[in-house]
Formats: sequence, C-alpha cells, structure tokens
Amino acid sequence: IVRRLSHEEFSRAIAARAPLVLYDCPLFFEGNLDRLGFRGVIVVEADPEQVVARVMARDRVDEAEARRRLATQLGQEEKSKRADWILDNRGTLAELEAQVESLYRR
Repeated sequence: IVRRLSHEEFSRAIAARAPLVLYDCPLFFEGNLDRLGFRGVIVVEADPEQVVARVMARDRVDEAEARRRLATQLGQEEKSKRADWILDNRGTLAELEAQVESLYRR
C-alpha cells in the first residue's frame, strides 16, 4: 500500500513539475527501495543513545522495545555507506536545519 501511494504521489509531483521531491522512509534500505532509481539518498546520523531516546519519545515505548526495533534495522554505518549525502543530527535542531538548507542549495 505504501509503495502504491508513494508512486501516486510521485506521479502527481512529476506532473506538477515539482523541482524536488523527498521520500521520508525509515526502512528505505530494508525495503530495497534504493534499487528503484532514486537520484540520491540522504541519511541522517545520530549517536545510538540519541536514536534510542528519540524512538522512545516518538513511539512512547520503553528502552527495551526501542532497542528491539532498532536491532531489526540495517546499522547506521551501513546506511551511511550507501548514502549520497549524510546529515549529522547529533547537535541542535538549528544545526540540522542549517545542514538541510545547505544541501538544498547544492
């Protein structure tokens, strides 16, 4: 269902001549979406403990559940190897926003 809906959204964006389309997908590599011809892949890195804390806060789960979920995903190092661009999310939101702005300008 997600792939079908994504394809419909991409088709609408292309028809509207959108200058940029982003596809935010946490399991991008795990779902083999990197094989579908995207022009580039951005990976956002953070320290493992930050990731655990963010999953806990976002999904309202305990630490064990957050770690269990993360253990089913491809590791950060492998994701970063496959990326075209890497954003560092170890700092503040303002610092991340500045990186996004810089990448967008490029």
